Amino acid sequence: MGMCIIDGKLYDTDTAEKVTTFQKRLPAFGDLVSINKPAKLYKTLNGRWFSTVAGRAPDEVWFFEETEGTAKNILTDLTAVEAYNKFIGKLEEA
Repeated sequence: MGMCIIDGKLYDTDTAEKVTTFQKRLPAFGDLVSINKPAKLYKTLNGRWFSTVAGRAPDEVWFFEETEGTAKNILTDLTAVEAYNKFIGKLEEA
């Protein structure tokens, strides 16, 4: 799908593992409002997180560096238990 360099690091959708899809809130109209766009969350082989969103042009892809905390929030909001256990760590029973 694509590659991007962020802060001197290569983010590649072909070598990273896709974790899940979700709705990413993005600013629009000069930050006056925001919109939700379909996004994909990835984890690299080195343990870094990033997401992608389809851009305006047919082959355009926007990349966003994500933190582990953001990834946890995304997986929690989706109740993605299997993905959380696999990529973050086993959840503790209540």
